[in-house]
Amino acid sequence: MKKKLISIILIFGLILTMSSCISLLFSTNVKLVVDKNNPAEDNATITFNGMFWVLQWNDIDILKDLYGTRGATASSNAKASLTVPSGTNKFTFTVFYYLGNVTYKYENIDMQYDLRPGRKYQVTAKHNYVGFTKVEFFVRLHDVTERKSELLREWKLGER
Repeated sequence: MKKKLISIILIFGLILTMSSCISLLFSTNVKLVVDKNNPAEDNATITFNGMFWVLQWNDIDILKDLYGTRGATASSNAKASLTVPSGTNKFTFTVFYYLGNVTYKYENIDMQYDLRPGRKYQVTAKHNYVGFTKVEFFVRLHDVTERKSELLREWKLGER
């Protein structure tokens, strides 16, 4: 009886360990400094959390520089962090929303914002159900420099 119990515990532990390793393989955390010559104190950091493919920064294609040859991955635990010069920055991206068995995709979305030096920003995807048949889709920009996240702006992408 003891051997059977120990075997079950070992198998369960092995399965748990393997599932953790597999999730790490599919998570993508990528970083890119877009202007290495810009002084660090004049930069801002912006992180796209989750279901984003960041395509361009200020109309410059950065997809390959950011994700490499493996390409972008849209998963809930993906992060793409960009260190950019402060000031007005424009980002072009594709965002995915997974709701049940349905995937909604918004392509080539432009987001422009005046980023301040030394600040940290986060871009997130959000959806709201409107009644029983409609869903509204948003992209949100937060300042996360301080402990408390501050919503700076929200863009409505559409509804379906």
